[in-house]
Amino acid sequence: MKSFFFSLISLVILISGSLPATAKIGVGMRNAAKATEAAKLSARGLRYVPNVVNSSAMVTGKGTLPGKSVAIDAKALQTKLERVVRSAKQQKASARTQILTGAALSKVAMPSAKVPQGASEKNGNEPAKLQRTLVLIKPDAIEQRISGVILDRLDKLGLQLIGAKVVSATEEMIRTHYKHLAGTSFVDGVVDYMLGKYNNVPNHKIYAFVFQGEDAIAKVRAEIGSTNPEKADPNTIRGSYGRTVNGVIQNCVHASGAPDEAEEEIALWFNPGEVLDF
Repeated sequence: MKSFFFSLISLVILISGSLPATAKIGVGMRNAAKATEAAKLSARGLRYVPNVVNSSAMVTGKGTLPGKSVAIDAKALQTKLERVVRSAKQQKASARTQILTGAALSKVAMPSAKVPQGASEKNGNEPAKLQRTLVLIKPDAIEQRISGVILDRLDKLGLQLIGAKVVSATEEMIRTHYKHLAGTSFVDGVVDYMLGKYNNVPNHKIYAFVFQGEDAIAKVRAEIGSTNPEKADPNTIRGSYGRTVNGVIQNCVHASGAPDEAEEEIALWFNPGEVLDF
């Protein structure tokens, strides 16, 4: 048994003594492999560089090899980053200078200045006068109980309601209002309609309103639609609620067609002091 242990110890000493030589052989083989690798890379326009991070080999130069990591020039990278930061600071300073001097404002579309209430900007900086328009809710709309619907739609136009009253119309008032229809074959039917004879509305009741605002006449006319409800846009008031009964057009609501017409109609339906003055 003792002879066996002595033999084992001798074998270990023999192997240990040969380790430095074996290591040297291994290092020499690795160096030879590196030299061969460097020669191959040089032939391809590449350069063999030791990796200072993990001591493995990496490739740099004119190109890279598949599977290899690219060497990074830390100094060059730092220089590039400093240049980028310097450029960003310069752009920021330039933008701040433009804002302070007002140079940047010329490149931005600025919102127009607010126009004082009671005027609007048209034809450049020339303020436009506000318009007034008369609105009459007719007997058929009163019968259908849609007066609230009509007022709601007109109110959403952004106009000011400056006059409102319930009028017991007379035949003289109606014929004066529709004087442009005098002599036509249907004027009498229009008068009877406005007096409530077709819609069971007592006391010849009509609701009268005055609206004021920029382009008030055009806005209201567009909302109520064409005179003939059968030809009016279905989305308009007349297109939605108007109708023709026994050849008589019942179109719910009236609105002035022009500024001078509006003045005459408002004076006809309202007494002095019944319309607010803004």
